[in-house]
Amino acid sequence: MVALTFDDGPSEFTFSLLNTLKSKDVKATFFVLGVSIIDNGQDELKAAFDAGHQIALHTNTHPSLDTLSKVKQIEEMNTVRDIVKSIIGVEPSYMRPPYGACAETCQATMKELAYSIVNWNDDSEDWKLISSPVPQQLSGTSKNILLPINSSDKIKDSFIILQHDTHDYSINVVGKVIDRIQGKGYKFVTIAECNSYNPSGYKDGLEHDGEVGEGQIHHSLGHPIWNADKFNDSFNNDNNNNNDDDDARKI
Repeated sequence: MVALTFDDGPSEFTFSLLNTLKSKDVKATFFVLGVSIIDNGQDELKAAFDAGHQIALHTNTHPSLDTLSKVKQIEEMNTVRDIVKSIIGVEPSYMRPPYGACAETCQATMKELAYSIVNWNDDSEDWKLISSPVPQQLSGTSKNILLPINSSDKIKDSFIILQHDTHDYSINVVGKVIDRIQGKGYKFVTIAECNSYNPSGYKDGLEHDGEVGEGQIHHSLGHPIWNADKFNDSFNNDNNNNNDDDDARKI
């Protein structure tokens, strides 16, 4: 399984991304910023939600949460929560910390607020290519995404891909990336679709005890996150069920 995830938006390029995803019949997960929504991103957010994509939170102003007090961490999350809910009518239950950084205090705060923390294991590093010539932006973003997937095994491996819908060149490679990944036999899913704990991705009307999803792995700073190991568990369970039917990073 592979999950496409996009951070920092919505932006002026989000509608183009939504068109590409629609043409490929693929759903993605958007980790949105409050300030980006307020800055002319309301229509894009609503369109993404209405199209069936998962909306998740990425804080209000993109600070490193580990540099903030608990009070300020809560303020960041409550602000973006209120902005998002005012537009789509529901409250996301997944969040991604800026820079992937969420140490002990941050983790405790997110648990208290009943958010599952999601990171990634396939980084496009598109932000590093901002000053590069356009051809290098396009080829570099595609290469970074596809490198770990090209040598992967669809039976054993799963990926959460990180991109930013604030960079047009990153959006412009999505169609090609989808084709290449589907050519390897992978299925595209949202983050929530691979978590039986909360498959809708939203708190409203759902039981939620604040526990981070099972199947955690650790990124290079050693902080627990919800990542692709959970995808692997879900995939293996699906395979086992199908067999029964047949027989009867870096941050």
